[in-house]
Amino acid sequence: MILGVLGWFKFQSRSVLAIEGLRFDLPNGWNLDRLEKSSNKAGTWSVAWIKVPDPKYQVKIPFQVSTSNDPLDKDKRTLLKETSSGAKIYDEGCAPAIACYELIFKGVRYEVSFGEPKSNQDAPKDLDGPWFPDTTVTEEDTLNFLATVR
Repeated sequence: MILGVLGWFKFQSRSVLAIEGLRFDLPNGWNLDRLEKSSNKAGTWSVAWIKVPDPKYQVKIPFQVSTSNDPLDKDKRTLLKETSSGAKIYDEGCAPAIACYELIFKGVRYEVSFGEPKSNQDAPKDLDGPWFPDTTVTEEDTLNFLATVR
């Protein structure tokens, strides 16, 4: 049953996220806030803003996905997980972000990242460098989420 269609995206329920032709199961407490497209000179990507549970703040994390035609240099990447659906998830360095990965699924390479959280947490008054809001979401949480791809 389709509850809604947002631009380029279709989703069936609050527990399943469909983005760039991929489907993921959202963990308990994670809820889709909105979907959007972003672009710059480097390309176009889809962004799902996901509300995640937090004991103190209202936290949203951007989950960004884009396809890539560039070959994956497996000599410079570590295979982190192979999923039951046949996807392979490799590490990818990036900042500022919670985690970034290369996902190979059904012969297509995707660049995925869990970007800088946004929340109603105030920045420290004596801020002297890069900072982003607290979140309870860990790299392990993001890897487990990606492993649900189908």
